[in-house]
Amino acid sequence: MRETTGIALLVDLVGTFLAQLSLILMKQTDENSSYTSFRWFIGLLCLIVGSITHILVLPYVDLVLLSANYALSILIGLVLSVTMLNESFSVKKDSPAIVMIFTGCLITVFTANEKVEKLSLIELKGLLFSTQSCVFYVYTLCTISLAIWSYSYLK
Repeated sequence: MRETTGIALLVDLVGTFLAQLSLILMKQTDENSSYTSFRWFIGLLCLIVGSITHILVLPYVDLVLLSANYALSILIGLVLSVTMLNESFSVKKDSPAIVMIFTGCLITVFTANEKVEKLSLIELKGLLFSTQSCVFYVYTLCTISLAIWSYSYLK
């Protein structure tokens, strides 16, 4: 069980890296050809693969561990933006934010409910494809589509 959790956390870390890389790639595109450029398309593919990776590891890792793992996405995004976008690291602004994020993750980990609930694969699939989950997926898709549309419309 521990090996599975460790492997799933590493796979999720790769998904987190891909999701953060996607945002950097999309941000690097030219504003005039943003949705038609090859770099933006590769960024979108990285985002899709990263998101699917997050979903696939859910049955194998405790959600509290995943939430702590997602704090690493802040650091990954920071490192990628400094290296790939030539943005500056502000010790005055970035350091307190990083400390607060990791403090929040530690508080979440240490105060989490330790009750372990075992679900079968069929139950997990049922939860992933339940009406409530599907409504969430549609809502998220619509929200993202609206954000992309409004961003391109307001330019």
